[in-house]
Amino acid sequence: MVGSVAVAANLRSRGSGCPLAEPECWNRRSCHGSAWYCQWRVRKTNCLSIEVRGCLAARSGIVAQLKSSCPRDRPFPLPDTSHPQSSHQILSLLPTIQLIMHSKQLLRLAIAAQAAFGQSLTDVLGSQNHTLSTLIGLLSAQPDLVATLGTLKDITILAPSNEAFTKLLSDPAVASAVQSNPGLVPALLTYHVLNGTFSSSALTALTAPAFVPTYLTNTTYSTVSGGQRVEVTTSNGGVTILSGSGASATVTATDFNFTGGTLHIIDSVLSIPPNLTDALTAGGLSSLAGAATKADLVKALSDLKEVTIFAPNNDAFAAISATAAGLTVEQLGAVLGYHVVAGAVVYSSDIKNGTVVKTLQGEELMVTLKDGAVFVNDEQVVKPDVLVKNGVVHVIDG
Repeated sequence: MVGSVAVAANLRSRGSGCPLAEPECWNRRSCHGSAWYCQWRVRKTNCLSIEVRGCLAARSGIVAQLKSSCPRDRPFPLPDTSHPQSSHQILSLLPTIQLIMHSKQLLRLAIAAQAAFGQSLTDVLGSQNHTLSTLIGLLSAQPDLVATLGTLKDITILAPSNEAFTKLLSDPAVASAVQSNPGLVPALLTYHVLNGTFSSSALTALTAPAFVPTYLTNTTYSTVSGGQRVEVTTSNGGVTILSGSGASATVTATDFNFTGGTLHIIDSVLSIPPNLTDALTAGGLSSLAGAATKADLVKALSDLKEVTIFAPNNDAFAAISATAAGLTVEQLGAVLGYHVVAGAVVYSSDIKNGTVVKTLQGEELMVTLKDGAVFVNDEQVVKPDVLVKNGVVHVIDG
């Protein structure tokens, strides 16, 4: 009830007129500034406004019930609420009051949503200049990229904070790479643009890791169809973004909406997935890297546009070291080829119990799920979803 009086008072403060979508007729006549509902509830005056009653009638369809002989600016006796007929008349108007309140709330929500999505990306970035000034500076040096971003629809931007860039640029190797490779910065920035609009509620609702395509399609850095992926995971209501070399970033602020989509702020800069050789070395898979080099497969595997590799870890190679030492180059190549799926990038989210994939050697591998663990034939996946330039690597124990 109190909320209803407040809404009525707010409407009275507005201008005249009585359109159906904006009930602004509360102060059209001399009722001492009181609207009908306030009068009935608070009983501070003894008159009703003809215009107020007419406005309510237009909304409720009870014109006959509201007709009055009250002259233009003269008071009209307040109904005696102790009389059953008058009480019934007043109570019958309550749904109308509720309708006005509800329509007003919906209108405010619609205006707020329109205002939020009416902002340009530049507007949103500018509003967060205190947090994103480094990103804004990088973008200002990439006018072509900014122009492209301005035309895109249905995107999500993962915007690293100033502190995130400070951490990144404190690494001398990164600074050197940026200096020597002008194409690295635009590639890195496009890797932070997701294909699709993902609100914070959509991200936190995830029940399993999702591999979301980005706008990184430059073949110097990625040959994954549809754009290189990031892995999105949730835990305890928080959202984490995983990228190349095991780098992770936490979403710290969300839902800065603009005309093309939405923007979330993250606390670390994402890492572009490396090429296969660098990924094997960084992942502690030196035995596989050495075997691939011996079998002269490094270039062939790296040149595959899309690939899934079930990579035996060092312990697995150690277990067959005596046998492996006696293999010819061709035999070793055949063994390694049995662990490679060419032409398809199979992320853990794509795997179901009984999934069958065909290897580079033309043979089939059966993927099964047992008690939450993933097995490829009889070997267990101990580290899934290592992102690489041309696909994904799953580390297995055999």
